[in-house]
Amino acid sequence: MSWPSTVFWRLCSQQRLWSVFAKKRGLTRKAGPPAHDDQVKRKSTATRPNQLWLTDITEHRTDEGKMYLCAIKDVYSNKIVGYSIDSRMKASPAVAAARNAIGQRTIDGTILHLGKLTPIEFETIDVALKAA
Repeated sequence: MSWPSTVFWRLCSQQRLWSVFAKKRGLTRKAGPPAHDDQVKRKSTATRPNQLWLTDITEHRTDEGKMYLCAIKDVYSNKIVGYSIDSRMKASPAVAAARNAIGQRTIDGTILHLGKLTPIEFETIDVALKAA
């Protein structure tokens, strides 16, 4: 029995079956220059609360589409001090998470390490945090 390839791929798609040998796309891009100086210098330790905060943005697939979670973690206490959920991966989830964390904590001399951002995203977050 020979099936047309379109029928085969449609049935696989309906059953949510995907090839493990699919071509990976977008992995050949080179990283651009850093948007700012690395104040953390790859040292992820803190001697007091609210001294160093690290951020991470993760993508989660849902039935309605993609969802992005931005979390800010205090390195000293190892707790999440702020988070934000958004449907788009822009600077807004990071700004909202930072505002969330700032509203609950005292931030005297806190270093917020945002990871790899484009210069435009960094400027957007920097302006928003100075206004907060």
